Parts: sequence; C-alpha cells; structure tokens
Amino acid sequence: MFQVFRIAILTIATCWPTLSFAQDLGVEDLILLLKGSDADLAYTAARKLKNYGKDNPAVIKALVEALNDDRQVPSQTFIVTVRVCSTAADSLISIGAPALAAVMEFYDRSDSTEDQRRAINIIGRIGAESDAAWQRVRAALNADDPQLRIVAIRAAQQLKSGTQELITALIPTLGDSKPYVQDTAASALALQGSISAPAIHDLIWLSESRETTARMCGCFISTMIPVRMEAVHALGNIGPSASVALPRLTEMAFNDLDKNVRLAAAVAIWKIAKTPRPGVDILSNEFQPPDFAGIDACDELGSHALPLLPKLIELLNGDNENIRSEVIRVTAKVAPDRAAALILPWVMRIPVAVEQNGDYDDSEFDTREAAITALGELGGRDPQVVAVLLNAATFADGDTVAWHEQLQIRRAALQVLGRFGDPAKETLPALEAMSASLDDELLKPDLLEAIDKIKAAANSEQ
Repeated sequence: MFQVFRIAILTIATCWPTLSFAQDLGVEDLILLLKGSDADLAYTAARKLKNYGKDNPAVIKALVEALNDDRQVPSQTFIVTVRVCSTAADSLISIGAPALAAVMEFYDRSDSTEDQRRAINIIGRIGAESDAAWQRVRAALNADDPQLRIVAIRAAQQLKSGTQELITALIPTLGDSKPYVQDTAASALALQGSISAPAIHDLIWLSESRETTARMCGCFISTMIPVRMEAVHALGNIGPSASVALPRLTEMAFNDLDKNVRLAAAVAIWKIAKTPRPGVDILSNEFQPPDFAGIDACDELGSHALPLLPKLIELLNGDNENIRSEVIRVTAKVAPDRAAALILPWVMRIPVAVEQNGDYDDSEFDTREAAITALGELGGRDPQVVAVLLNAATFADGDTVAWHEQLQIRRAALQVLGRFGDPAKETLPALEAMSASLDDELLKPDLLEAIDKIKAAANSEQ
C-alpha cells in the first residue's frame, strides 16, 4: 500500500516539477519510476537519471536494464518501448565512460539483435579509450545481422576516426553481401579522406558493381547506384594518390547509367587530377535544372564552374525555394565578383506573406536568410551591400509576416554587419538610433554586439 502511495506521489512530482517537493525527487525514486509500469514516467526518469550516473553504479545498472526491449509497459506498443529505451541509451551516452563496462556486459549477454545494435551504438559513442570496446565493435562488423553491421561501421568511425586501424577494419566490409552495408562502408571511407588510400583498389572494384534491383513501395529500384556513388565520393576524397582510378572514373563520368553517378565521377576526377575537365563539359550536358546533383557539382568545382552560371541563375529565378537557398550559397562560391548583384534583390524584396495555421509566414524566408549569409561571406566592400543589410536589420512590419521570421532576418543582418566591422561604420548612426528606441529584448543583444564590433574595428583602423 505504501509503495502504491509513493508511486502516486512521485507521479504528481514528475508531472508538476514546479511543486516544491518535486525538486527533491531522489535517485531511488527516479529508479523506481524507471522500473515502473508507466512508460511516460519511465521516459521522464530515464531522462533525469543522466544527471546522477557518473558516480552511481545503481543508476547505470537501472539505465542498462531499461535498454532491454522486453521491459513491460502498459500499452505494449513498440513505439513507447523504443522511446524509453532510446532515452535510457541517450542518458548512458551522457554519463559516458563510467557506463562502458555495464553496457559491454549487456551486449555480451544479449540475444536480441535490437539490443545488440543499441549497445554497439552506445559503445561507439563512449568507448574511445577502450581496447575492449574496439574489439567488440570489430567483431560486430562480421555479425549475422546486416543492420548490426551497419551500426558497427558507424561505431567504428566514432572510435577510430582518422586512423589506419579504421581503414583496415572497413576494407573487408566493402565486399559485404548487402549493398546497403557496402554503401555505408564506402561512405565511412569517404569521410576519412586521403588516409583511405589503402582501400583504392577495393573502391575501384566496388565502382564496377553490376546493377541489381530491389522492390520498394511497389517499384523496382537500383540497389547499386548508392554504392557506386559512395565509392566515387571516397575515391575523390582520397585525392591525387587515387590517380590509378582515373580511367575508371572517366568511363563512369561519360557512360554510367545514372546521371548523378556521372556527375559525381566528374567531380572526383577534378579532386584527383585538379583539372576541371571533363567536369565542366559533363556538367554543361548533364545539368538540367532543377538538379541538386548539378548544384553540388558546381559547389565542388567552385570558380571553375563559372560557365554554368547561367544555369544557376535559372534556378535562382525559379519557384523552388529549397533549391534557391542552396543556389545562392553556391553562386557566391562560383562567381564571387558577380554574386552580390544576383543575391541583393532577394534581400531587398518585400516579404510575401502566406497564411499557415493562422500565422502569416514569409514565403521566401529561407531564400532571404541564405542571401544574407552569402553576402556576409562576400564581405562588406560594396556600399550597396551594407545599405541593403542595414535596411534588412531595421525593417519591421508586424502586419506582413510572422514576427519570429522577421526577428531571425534582422538578427542575421546585424550579425553580418558586425562581422564586416569597419566597412559598416557608416551604419553606426542608424544602429545607435535604433538601439535608443528598440524595446525588443530578443533583438537587442545582437544589435549591441554589432555596434560594439563595428566601433572596435573602426577604432583599430585609425
């Protein structure tokens, strides 16, 4: 009876943490809730216990036990179980190294592949200094469960990033029987850059993988396009030492069945041989807006992609805001001398309000924010850029668009003006006048910081 009453009191304390006695909820009480039958309370307890586990084995033990999918919850639904388990895992990761031994023990005794995946993920996050952790992750690379092999690849990256130990461990996984495991392994090697050179011949072999298909959502899709794509990315990121791959990459750049792979191969050639050909030629033929792969290729080629500027401008003037935002960033990289003239109009445009859930949102908000960020990268040499940013920083019309979007745009403009420093000194009178009358406490810190930075830069120039 006392236990039931205690749980009832703990329930009230957890749901209303502002009550005075809720502040004193002890570790034992939280562990009791974690082991209880109410999944929501268990979730809350698992989240709070991360603050007590570094020097408390009982907390670690309770959280490790909560990783088990067989724990009973009232609804008996998979979603609720995962919610509690995932929160327990997050708390163990926050606790860090003190929890490692208990998590490894849990992994060793577990027969559930889901439990093993969860444990290996935690081990990868907290086991960087442990040989025992690395041994378990390496063994998991050869597990029967392909999903566990994928988790192990990611854990291996976390434990041994930047080392030849990682490369040696990952090379065999390029020959995995499952394309999505090969894809993950190649992607991991791509992130390691030039130190992945020992994998060059295996990556070339992987790039030659024969096309296969799998049925998904009623359609047959290629399972090897992502594999070839990641193999190409890895070869490109290795750089000049992967020159032996150039014949294969050239063949792929012109003849691969998938356009995105062709573009990726062209970019890889640029990274290895440091020649923009055939990348620009292939882009000229393949880049058909809208096309994220083409935008990414222009991003990699930088100023060498200048012949593609007309296609970027076409995308800039299109209707897809997600693409426009990315194109603005890439345009500043491809054509820095012309970018300001192309980008400024997007900052100067009056926001177009679109009603969503009773609020009026700026239909071009992402584009406007991306444009301000890009102008910041270009610098403040152009007085027109400074003037437009000042206007963006001071513009406020509560009847036009949602206040939170206006706030974000104004903050972004102020931050860029502050970074400009001395070139923005002509804005000081307007900014100081704005400071004297501004009652928006959310915007004021950015405004004052911009003023301080501009003044400091101007004084240092004198």
